[in-house]
Amino acid sequence: MTTNEQPAFSPPTPAYTPPAYTPPPARPPAAPPPAAPAPVYTPGAAAYGGAASYGGGQPAAPMVEPAAGGHRFVAMRTIAGLCNVLAIISLVLGFLGGLVWGYILGSNFIGLIGGVLGGLIVGAIAGGLGWVYWRLLGEGIWVILEIADNTRRTAAALERQQRS
Repeated sequence: MTTNEQPAFSPPTPAYTPPAYTPPPARPPAAPPPAAPAPVYTPGAAAYGGAASYGGGQPAAPMVEPAAGGHRFVAMRTIAGLCNVLAIISLVLGFLGGLVWGYILGSNFIGLIGGVLGGLIVGAIAGGLGWVYWRLLGEGIWVILEIADNTRRTAAALERQQRS
């Protein structure tokens, strides 16, 4: 390569040179928060009338009762109801989808009667599986909510019994 050809192959000079990075100054480490005192063991001060308590003799937080006629976990109850509605919709759509599928299949290959019967069977299976899925989900949520409600009522009854 000649000296005349050399400038054509060298990289161009940069138009912008970024400034050098300088890290921010280091801060001294923060002091750890003060440690809380250990709970005090107080015999005979349990929230439900038990024999012992670890909490410095603090009573348990009062239980919040729902308003008259109201329920706790309204959103979960709504979701459970929606799952039960979706179970019925799934059953109907599976049945209708099976009819349409059977009509299309029957008009092309098997014959109308055989296709519709096959579609009814497939639709019943698909709709039934969808119904079982949504129904199990909805009922599972209901069972969990009922267990929580019964547990809360039992704890309140035991507390009232211990106080009297």
